Amino acid sequence: MILQGTIINVVAVVAGSFIGRWAERYLSAQMRNTRMVGLGLAVLLIGLKLALQSQQVMIVIGRPILGGLLIVAIALDLMGIKRLPVGNLLPAVFVTIPLFWVFGLA
Repeated sequence: MILQGTIINVVAVVAGSFIGRWAERYLSAQMRNTRMVGLGLAVLLIGLKLALQSQQVMIVIGRPILGGLLIVAIALDLMGIKRLPVGNLLPAVFVTIPLFWVFGLA
């Protein structure tokens, strides 16, 4: 079967999501917060490990910067903003980037 691994992955993610939503009702707010902090630390450690293993440090540094600038440029273009005064750029970035991440436009 051609997409067997993809299908198994999708089924596992959907099943895990349903189980997580069901089990979340039985966790206290403090336990949910602890879980989120632990997951965040795990993701951070995995990212740091992969970044430190990389042989091309400039790519590790440059990709997030280039990606952020590209997201800002696309967002400003979609909002119809062609030119911003430098003083107004930072608030536009902080408003636009979360909207793009939340709504999946980037």
